[in-house]
Amino acid sequence: MVAAVPHAFASICRIICKFERACTRHQDVATAAEAANWLTSCLVADGYGAHGREAALDDAASVGEVDMLQALEWQRAPPAAETWLAAFCARIDCTTRGLFTPQLDWIAEGGGPVGQVALQRSSVYELPPRRLALGLLAHGLVATGMLPIGEARAAELIDAEGWEQLFGRNLWGPARACMVPQSYRPCLAKLLELSTRAEMQDMRRAAYDVAVACLSQPWEEKFPASLAGA
Repeated sequence: MVAAVPHAFASICRIICKFERACTRHQDVATAAEAANWLTSCLVADGYGAHGREAALDDAASVGEVDMLQALEWQRAPPAAETWLAAFCARIDCTTRGLFTPQLDWIAEGGGPVGQVALQRSSVYELPPRRLALGLLAHGLVATGMLPIGEARAAELIDAEGWEQLFGRNLWGPARACMVPQSYRPCLAKLLELSTRAEMQDMRRAAYDVAVACLSQPWEEKFPASLAGA
């Protein structure tokens, strides 16, 4: 079992490198290739594949790649927060029959930079991609006027005044007045739950976690001008 560990790491490096090349992200490809070369030298130095790179990686690691991909059910790229957010927005757009398409497009576009800031202070274990996307969605809905700011607040975690200050200072800018009439808001909440397959309370808690994760830097440093003025 222990002897198989170096080959498993080699397989991981090769899979990442191939995936990055397929995505044409050249800077990341160079980094992955450098890591693979370093790992190869370590394997050779430790006696694995004494005949060089081909023997060290191409034979054992190629088999290891297949085994690893089969174990992952060939899902080499788990959905990122941006993917979840785009899916949520597309579902909401469908269930609301295009009534909020401009707002949802703005949320899907703006969520990426906000999510990157949140992950600078939190790990993917604290903010898994789907939970991060739920929080970003809640903030975006408030910022575009689709949801009242109070509906995005986790009452057990923060009071109303503190939430308004936190939202306005650190995330998408000041909350806008909700454009949805009061009588239609319960229906919209049900559509949100249907589209995200999450309870509103889960979305509120995720929104709080995202707000806390983004609290470390001034708001102006985290967003491009196009988002700040939207």
